[in-house]
Amino acid sequence: SGSTVPAPTPGASFAALALRPLLRLNLGSGPFSVKQFKGYRMSKDGSVPQLLCGIISQLAESPVWDERRQTLFWCDILGGIIHSFHPGSGGTGQHNFSSTVGCLGLCESGQLIVACGMDILLFDLQTGGQRRLASIPNPDGLPMRLNDGRVGPDGAFWVGSMHNVPLAEMGAFGALWRVTQSGADL
Repeated sequence: SGSTVPAPTPGASFAALALRPLLRLNLGSGPFSVKQFKGYRMSKDGSVPQLLCGIISQLAESPVWDERRQTLFWCDILGGIIHSFHPGSGGTGQHNFSSTVGCLGLCESGQLIVACGMDILLFDLQTGGQRRLASIPNPDGLPMRLNDGRVGPDGAFWVGSMHNVPLAEMGAFGALWRVTQSGADL
């Protein structure tokens, strides 16, 4: 939880967005009573992997628990989709983007910060509106995309880039970026 920071006004500093991770997801208890996978062996502590919901993705990653909404968000990176699941109601949601979606983070304003292609976007879940915060440059025009990232304790969005080609052709061109209102730092 914590205090709520009002949405920033145009020209406000990126820090005013009060981006922060919410890391209190405990899959061992709580609202996650869902059906079990068949055929999985139990772990040493007796737990069994569980299927959260029936949404199938090309490449599902970057799960983020939103405590305020009691909702789990995650990306289908290659599908360019952010999915959501509300365990209490069983409700699901889907938000489509024009490019790959590498990761997302939560903003105190209720918006999501999203790594989409090589852009960092603010996404309004209520309206579907998108606002570009930064564009990460492609080195030498290479095909690149943003991959995994998180909101850091400093309020900045930290995200990695990667060469966006088949694995056998992939070169070491990725970098770690820190995105603030004043731009992206390598």
